[in-house]
Amino acid sequence: MSTTTIGLDRVGSVAILRIAGDVTSGSEGDLMAGFNRAIDDGATAVVLDFSGMEYMNSGGIGLLVTLLVRAQRSNTR
Repeated sequence: MSTTTIGLDRVGSVAILRIAGDVTSGSEGDLMAGFNRAIDDGATAVVLDFSGMEYMNSGGIGLLVTLLVRAQRSNTR
């Protein structure tokens, strides 16, 4: 079970994903859903706000790499 929460804010064409809790491999669904919501809403750039993050392990770092690849493939900054 994931203890990650993802909030989504918008400033113009920039989406801000506010990541709180623990980021592990179990966070994949939450993180990718937040990213997809941002892209579906027309964001051309996504900022990751980790100020609410409590913990990240190597699985969470791997998710960030996956997120970067998805952003690059969708021409998102």
